[in-house]
Amino acid sequence: MAEFFTPMVRAEVAGDGNTLFGYAAVYGEVAETTNEGWAEAIAPGAFDAVLADPATDARAVFNHNMGHVLGRQSAGTLKLRSDNVGLRYDITLPRTSFAEDLKELVRRGDVTGSSFAFQAGEVQRGTSPQGRTMVTHTKIKRLIDISVVPLPVYAGASVSLRSLDPNAAALARREQMIRARARVRGLVA
Repeated sequence: MAEFFTPMVRAEVAGDGNTLFGYAAVYGEVAETTNEGWAEAIAPGAFDAVLADPATDARAVFNHNMGHVLGRQSAGTLKLRSDNVGLRYDITLPRTSFAEDLKELVRRGDVTGSSFAFQAGEVQRGTSPQGRTMVTHTKIKRLIDISVVPLPVYAGASVSLRSLDPNAAALARREQMIRARARVRGLVA
């Protein structure tokens, strides 16, 4: 039986547009998963093969609930790409009541997390800086969903609500700051 993992990442929001965007994973960031007793990270390029696979058709959902679909790759409403920071996503939100509710929750800062569900492929095992068993995912076998969630585990990734309001400049500065932190930590060049 295949194991599915759903690591989560921190999120932020500003603006009043109709597109959620951000990073679902930041390469090299260690998540100390207290409930499972081990730590995990995603290696740079771990998503490359699955994103290049034409059979990949991930969904964007709220709280990993497939009853609350926000976007889909095959429909062009979820766009994914891997860059030197991590797994970047853009979700064009539907005109539905739950998407409108979610926009408000994100705008207010009540929902501040992102997550992704995947099936592990290749991994490297080691020890985390805190002495726990460390799993580094070097190749993702299957990407199931990108999700906006209320309880994040990973602290380095972001989600924002795109708009043309004055907060857009603040969002650009926030993304530059995330990239700068990643460079300082040696996660990107």
